[in-house]
Amino acid sequence: MRKITLFTLLVATLVALGGCRDLTVENLNEPDRERALAEDGDLVSLLQGATTNTIYELNNLWGVHMGGLSDQMTSTNRYLSFWSFTDEPRERLNNRTTFADAVIFNAPWSTFNGTVSSANEIIRAIEVDGRTIEVDGEDLTQRMLASAYFIRGVARGYVGLIYDQGYLVDVDTDLASLQPVPYTDLIAAAVEDLNTAIAAADAAGASFLWDLLPGDNSYNLAEFKEIAHSFAAKILINQARTNAEAAGLPWAQILQHANSGIGTALPSFSPASSAAAGFTSNYADWSTYVLGDGAGYLPTDIKVAHLLDPSYPVEYPTQDGVVLDPAVSDDPRLAYFNYTPNFGFLNAARRRALFSNYWNLRMSANNNWFRSDGYGVPVITGSEMQYIKAEAHLWQGDKAAAAQALNNSPHGSVPTQLEHPLPSVTEGILANAGIDFGGADGLAAGFTLTGAESDAEFIRILHKEYSVELDLMGSIGIQWFFMRRHDLLQPGTALHYAIPGEELEISGIPYYTFGGADYAGEPGTASGDNNWKTFDARNGLSPASKHAARHQLNSATYGPARIETVPPRSSFYGPDGRMKGRQ
Repeated sequence: MRKITLFTLLVATLVALGGCRDLTVENLNEPDRERALAEDGDLVSLLQGATTNTIYELNNLWGVHMGGLSDQMTSTNRYLSFWSFTDEPRERLNNRTTFADAVIFNAPWSTFNGTVSSANEIIRAIEVDGRTIEVDGEDLTQRMLASAYFIRGVARGYVGLIYDQGYLVDVDTDLASLQPVPYTDLIAAAVEDLNTAIAAADAAGASFLWDLLPGDNSYNLAEFKEIAHSFAAKILINQARTNAEAAGLPWAQILQHANSGIGTALPSFSPASSAAAGFTSNYADWSTYVLGDGAGYLPTDIKVAHLLDPSYPVEYPTQDGVVLDPAVSDDPRLAYFNYTPNFGFLNAARRRALFSNYWNLRMSANNNWFRSDGYGVPVITGSEMQYIKAEAHLWQGDKAAAAQALNNSPHGSVPTQLEHPLPSVTEGILANAGIDFGGADGLAAGFTLTGAESDAEFIRILHKEYSVELDLMGSIGIQWFFMRRHDLLQPGTALHYAIPGEELEISGIPYYTFGGADYAGEPGTASGDNNWKTFDARNGLSPASKHAARHQLNSATYGPARIETVPPRSSFYGPDGRMKGRQ
């Protein structure tokens, strides 16, 4: 248990200076900890750091790997093991300490567990020690208590969403006898924390303010409560690992939280970025990086084009030199994705079927999300709440209400609206491409549902909405979570991560992991029985043959794919080992 104990003893090192990616942990003894947290301002700084770390982690680059597991992005690049998460047949996850890129599994685990420890320090100070937190003559005690429970709930929830088990640490937990608990226990504790946060904020009254993120970000009582309810709905619905588990979710409770979530006081929880603090969407920064030939460094998977245009193939043609024509769709949101005939770093020797011609233009920032303050960093959108409502209604057998929720979303007539504009808007990227969002932060498809649609049609529509509208806009793992609860993942795809190998060794737990085509259908690994590639045909949703002619193979025009080498590690890391922000 040394790692968890370390978090509890060393929380003083998480004191925020605005940054959130490169915190150094120093071994402090108990008297040093007490001195470090002696001032009320120190406790505020501690919670600011934990809050910044957690919200940043929800948009960190580890979402790229989850995007690979859900066929949201594609790559044949070995850098940071991107290819290992996109390759087919699916590979088994390697969470051993000897794995060169173990940071993929270690980083979210460490960040979220560190947040729990920091939040516990605040809760302990107030509820156990009876401490009043006052800064500049203002009593912040109740505000800090609500904020601590909130961020602990979010952190616990994401450990439960990403990993199969984790530690449930409270202020009075005996660390010497600590044992991991199942993800379901973590989810239940997370939602309890979020409910406690809402009650504590209410107790603070109308003057409550949540302003712990860097930059120009503050939220009043109504806004904070909508954010907390939204996280509760999001965490509850995303916990199911299979369709069978999803059937047993507390759908009435999920709907209750979603109905109280974002959409009234706040259009979306998309705080403004702070370049000075390094607070932005690192997930979008990596995923929208464009190479010199105009190809995406981490292209959008062909799945997304197929969902927009059902006649588009589900795998890229494997013939050398063949390039697909652009997709054709009656959904205007195809414009979110830039088409290019160039393949950049995609390597035919590493499986040409993984190729794609698209990358996400909507979330682009001209190759640098870290350049400026004020970009909207999407964490939860009002659109996502509509999709959660639609799915909850569908599971409860109310298709009319499900249809209405989708009609009130970007699938229908209501485009996404963010607190702060995307860089593609402020930097003129969309305007230069001839795309006009009409003052919103997205497009509305304009479809209308009646409620007479089949269950399969509803699931396909929701899958498209998650894959198109929420691409890089719903926090890490969102498509992975949606697909696993509908059994849409490919055979052998891991349903969750195991505890990182470093923690297993420290805790004396035998090594285990998930995923791999040879393990399809075993606990923690997708069977693929309902996978997205065969979903349309299996449910009678395949396009009519007259549409197939849209996508003739255009090898004569474009010639063979251009193959390049993977960029060196130094391209993305400075001499101090810190990740650069795409200068």
